[in-house]
Amino acid sequence: PLDWRLAGNAAANLSGGVFVICILLFVSDFLGLAEVSPRSYRRLLRPLIGAMLIAFPLFLWRPWLGNTLIALGTIIATGLIPFLSWRAMGTQRLALSFHLAALLFFACGSVHLVKRMGFIPDVPALALVLQIGSALIVIAFSIAVLDRVRRIAEENREVQRRHAEQLEHDVAERTVD
Repeated sequence: PLDWRLAGNAAANLSGGVFVICILLFVSDFLGLAEVSPRSYRRLLRPLIGAMLIAFPLFLWRPWLGNTLIALGTIIATGLIPFLSWRAMGTQRLALSFHLAALLFFACGSVHLVKRMGFIPDVPALALVLQIGSALIVIAFSIAVLDRVRRIAEENREVQRRHAEQLEHDVAERTVD
């Protein structure tokens, strides 16, 4: 007979792993890490995501091992993503809230996973850490995306202004001739 409690636990861990990988891919794409820091992206982030993807088949046979690999990947990402995002910040003007959100997400996820692995006690205060962290992350990501859209609009206006000035200059030169 199927133990529904264990199946539910494995499903929760599996969905948490999928969520972590999706956030890693979103952060990587948002920051343009493949373009900004291709070597770090190729040598650090891609292997980390690959290792976390390998964990999914393990959930079927050894859920604790799959959960441990996802937890380790999340903990490593906690240090890696803020480092890479600060590095990207040197070449891109990004909202500070995005960097804080990335750090907050991976820190909350690490605390939650370490708690689930049994390394820290399961106290009531830690029960809400993932929900509170998720709410704050959604707000911070929204602010970061809003800031990015605003910056893109500013850049487009600047390009249009330069083209208009160039066109005026070209017309003025032709009318003088």
